[in-house]
Formats: sequence, structure tokens, C-alpha cells
Amino acid sequence: MADEIKKHKFKRSADLQIEVVPLQALTTLNKDHLVTPHRTNFYHIFLFENCQPTHSVDFQQIKIEPYSLLFIDKDRVHQFDKLLNYQGQVLIFTEDFFCTTENDTRFLRSSILFNDLASAYT
Repeated sequence: MADEIKKHKFKRSADLQIEVVPLQALTTLNKDHLVTPHRTNFYHIFLFENCQPTHSVDFQQIKIEPYSLLFIDKDRVHQFDKLLNYQGQVLIFTEDFFCTTENDTRFLRSSILFNDLASAYT
């Protein structure tokens, strides 16, 4: 199926299952798959610096303001702006990194940082 959304996994070589990546390096190295809708098995915390791209999350366009944060849950469909004018950092991590107890897992899965508030009421 040509329209299937590809899922990317956290790299196996990262023992801690957490990484901070400069957005300019990320967009340079992974341009082709970033500009198409994709999923990941890890969480993202974007820190956008002096840029104003449009980032798509679950096919909803989000206009990014300079010096803002964007939290994206694992398994959400997202897509980078085709212009790839991203400046800043992204912190990526897996549940294996964050969840050492059941309380950690409950917090991560229920936190409004990574979960859409609107869907909690539907």
C-alpha cells in the first residue's frame, strides 16, 4: 500500500534511549522522510528557536512561533514543513527511558503535555 504511514524506531545504538538533536542537523540528514507523514515509537519535545515553520501533527497544521515548545506523543502522525526552516533542538526519548515505575507510565500516558485535551473529553 503506497499510502501507508511509515513508523520510525529509536536507534538501537542509543543505550539510554534519550537524545538531544539539533533541528538543523536532523532536517539535513533526514529530509526525505521528515517531509512526509510518519510516526515514531518515541516522544518528542521540540524547542524552536528563531524560526516560524508550520508543523503538522495528526494532519492538523500548527504554526510555530519563535522560542516555543511543541510536545509530540509517540505514535502520533507528524510531518515537517517542506521548507525545512527549523532552528532549535529536539529532545527525543522512549518509554523505556522515562518509565521506571508504574507511576511514571501513568504520568506519561495521562500528562496533558503529550495528550490532546480535546480527545480526553470525547
